[in-house]
Amino acid sequence: MLVQQLGRARSWLSRVVRLYNEHGPDVIEDHRKGRAGQPPVLDAAGRAALDARLQAAPDDGGEWTARKVAEWIELHTGRRVDPTTALLYLHRLGYSRQKGRPVHPKAASEEAQQEQQKKSGRWLKQGSERTQSSGSSSGARTKRGTARKASSAKLG
Repeated sequence: MLVQQLGRARSWLSRVVRLYNEHGPDVIEDHRKGRAGQPPVLDAAGRAALDARLQAAPDDGGEWTARKVAEWIELHTGRRVDPTTALLYLHRLGYSRQKGRPVHPKAASEEAQQEQQKKSGRWLKQGSERTQSSGSSSGARTKRGTARKASSAKLG
């Protein structure tokens, strides 16, 4: 059916057909044309300036974040933008979030490994004995082994 193909409600299609029959094709045109919203915050020159600025470290050091880019855009244009908008500009310029790979624990010096082991508590090797808990963790009233499986003869 045409309604399913268009992804619209039946009432919408009925209204469009009625308007077309009463007033002709001029009434059916898209009235949203020319109202595309606000102009972009950064034009081509602004995007080029942002790209050039991103080549160097931020003023406060560290790494560029969406919040820092949003602050730079506000200083450059005078318009306040959300960090999400700044993130969109970063993506449009070809930047993506980068995160350093974690360092393997064995890569540290022997002293650093021992210090980390002291801080992180006890390490258990695979296959070593572990202490068993002394009871059920379901609560004080539950005793271990009190539940029994009902036989099928009693149920039926």
